[in-house]
Amino acid sequence: MILLHWQWIMVGLLSCTLLMPVIRRYARNNGLTDQPGTRRLHKQQIARGGGASIALVMLAGMIMTQPPEINTVLFVAAFALCALTGWLDDHRPLSPLMKLILLSITAVVTIVSLDPSRFESLVLPVALHGLISVWFITGLLIITLLWLINLFNFMDGSHGLAASQTLFACFATILFAQPINDLNTLCWLLAGAVLAFLPWNFPRPTIFLGDVGSLSLGLLVSWLLLGYVANEALHPLQALLIPGVFLVDSTATLLMRMLQGEAWFKPHTRHAYQCLVHNGWSHTQVFMAYASCNLLLVYPALWLTTKWPGSTATIVLSCFVLLTLLWSIVQLLTSGVREAYDD
Repeated sequence: MILLHWQWIMVGLLSCTLLMPVIRRYARNNGLTDQPGTRRLHKQQIARGGGASIALVMLAGMIMTQPPEINTVLFVAAFALCALTGWLDDHRPLSPLMKLILLSITAVVTIVSLDPSRFESLVLPVALHGLISVWFITGLLIITLLWLINLFNFMDGSHGLAASQTLFACFATILFAQPINDLNTLCWLLAGAVLAFLPWNFPRPTIFLGDVGSLSLGLLVSWLLLGYVANEALHPLQALLIPGVFLVDSTATLLMRMLQGEAWFKPHTRHAYQCLVHNGWSHTQVFMAYASCNLLLVYPALWLTTKWPGSTATIVLSCFVLLTLLWSIVQLLTSGVREAYDD
């Protein structure tokens, strides 16, 4: 059952392979490039917006494979808005407020499409059932989704990092969640599209994901995980652990900056992957380090939760503690190597 609908990986691989040269040519002809700078980890200008190929493949895939229901229409609309927001931002940076408004609308529509009432018995202890309003659960889900969408954007700064973490998320979901026809199809399709994009982005990038790619990947991974949780095919804590490497780096870094009195809402270079590159690590070494965290910590922890489901909370918490410890070690060893850039 693990290989349910595996053929769709070939559809994603072929479709994105055909689109990538067209997208890259468009980016170069329209001046969509990332320039080197104090916050950039590359030393030459590189085209951006390559994630549009993944977004287009997934948009077409959802229209073709998902049931023609109102919930599907709502999510397709939300995904299109998210991708359009990133595409516009790649062409001409949107104001932070406008970007927040558009992504907030995306998050609200996405959660509505999932039906928040389905999560009450899944995310709340039995003693709290009926005591906490579904509106509170809805708000909590919207904030969580908005954070997950943005953290992929925050973490898309090293070659192949966001794309590879998406692959790990797809395969983790396929391996450790109970299979669901429609969602498995999209997991395989997304894995194929990202596999086709990855050689363009790693180890020597010729084009970046851009906001259209990073925001789309954040939404897709989050929606798939929430979809499995809503169908009781994945424990909520398992779903939280699957993007755990990104979740720890982005969340812990934000909390650290807030506690240190920095302007936490401004751009910076304090994420662990940024510290490592500024401390002399190559992008390939960073790529392998994050991959190792998934293969040696996250995947084994997920496997243990399937063997001892009664200990899921303990196993997941222990894995998060280890990931946070690794993040702390990186911060301590690279302390003072590079200051945050708030300009």
